[in-house]
Amino acid sequence: MIEKFNGIFYLIVFLVHFIIFAAYAYQTVFATKKFLDKFGIDDTGAGMTRFFGSLFIGAVAMAIWVGFIRPDGLQGTWAFFNILHKHLMKELLHQVF
Repeated sequence: MIEKFNGIFYLIVFLVHFIIFAAYAYQTVFATKKFLDKFGIDDTGAGMTRFFGSLFIGAVAMAIWVGFIRPDGLQGTWAFFNILHKHLMKELLHQVF
């Protein structure tokens, strides 16, 4: 399995990244009330919070399939990682500015 990731370092980076994604997805979809209270968001924002969290659930499910179930591993999955990169950069810019 390590050879699919081109070494242990990239496997660890992959796991840490998507474990954080999964934790965030859980907070936004399944523990929405606590998440909203933590950031001082009104309860009317629950729908959008769950919608946003569902995108993370999709990314985590795709990462599990790509990284551990797919026979070719990460080979040929550049589009998946580019979309994630664009999404995260958009969020970073949104938070900064």
